[in-house]
Amino acid sequence: MPTEQVPERTRSPMRRFAIFAIVVTIVLCAAWTAIWLYARSIVAARVDEALAAHSQGPAAIFCTDNEIGGFPFRMALSCSKAGMQEQTRNLAAELHGLKITALAYRPSHVIADVTAPLNVSWNAPASPLKADWSLGRASVRIADQDLDRLSAEFDDFSIT
Repeated sequence: MPTEQVPERTRSPMRRFAIFAIVVTIVLCAAWTAIWLYARSIVAARVDEALAAHSQGPAAIFCTDNEIGGFPFRMALSCSKAGMQEQTRNLAAELHGLKITALAYRPSHVIADVTAPLNVSWNAPASPLKADWSLGRASVRIADQDLDRLSAEFDDFSIT
């Protein structure tokens, strides 16, 4: 009994294109992930350098528990507490939380979400200042290495 040979299945052009598109998409996603992780490591190093450089001296800034996220299209620096201390005037300001975000396709536009309260104290006879709000956001645009636009918005703002 002769065996009947099944003709070799040929792939249609549409099927080849679909497989090619899937492979290209996977490669592009992997490449973007690698680029984002590399950029994240650079941003993390720069943030650590800036915080270390400004942690001593007359005006010290801090960002506790800083974390960088925002994958896939943003870089976002989050701090559980952020603030500054100026030694010569005995001035201190502390925010409960701060999240600074820049989009990958528009890094010159930075948005900051600010979590209340803001506590400010200084060497003065008056009691410390406390500002509170329900939603705080600031937007900064930079053009040619200069500040182009700054706006801030706070809902239910109060000062005590």
